[in-house]
Amino acid sequence: MSPAGLWVGGVRHLYRIDTATGAALASIRIRGEASRLAIDPSGSLLYVARNVPGFADGLPPQERDAVSGALEATSSFNPGYAANWLAATDHGVWLSTATGNFGAAFFLRQNGLKARPRSIESNQGVVASLAGGWLWVPMDLGRELICADPVTGRRAGTFTLGPRAADGYEVETNVVTVGRSTFVGTGAGIVRIPASRCAP
Repeated sequence: MSPAGLWVGGVRHLYRIDTATGAALASIRIRGEASRLAIDPSGSLLYVARNVPGFADGLPPQERDAVSGALEATSSFNPGYAANWLAATDHGVWLSTATGNFGAAFFLRQNGLKARPRSIESNQGVVASLAGGWLWVPMDLGRELICADPVTGRRAGTFTLGPRAADGYEVETNVVTVGRSTFVGTGAGIVRIPASRCAP
């Protein structure tokens, strides 16, 4: 959601939608399918993860103007697989994707989307998400979550899920913060993450 409207991704198109009327305000043709979208905190940049339509093959992500949709940069980094998630910060965007038998979260810098050399390795279905000022990344096949600095990716703490929740790692969701509480969805239900696990 940008100040100019709601961006929606599709096959070979991006659409900007008026949230009051549902009318399409703009339609922009792109290469591939827009599988994941994210707006940076300032509302000025739109990040677009793309894949080959009908396939899991990834295409280089793009950085666009969040109002006009104009292309500002296409990354030289190609994840190889379709993105699981995008998490935008003031300095760039975290892209979560499978890497073969495993997965990882890659940080792409704002203004050009150059990939940082080091990634955060995880499982195939990794969803690195932003909540409560932290980057949350599932580890050990979803049996634990780490919280990390959203800019550097440096680990600050670890939260171990209970046995019932860990058994449902395949449907683990992104982490969200509501008020002062932080939650993650698992196959066994919604789990509250104690604030003490990652105190600023």
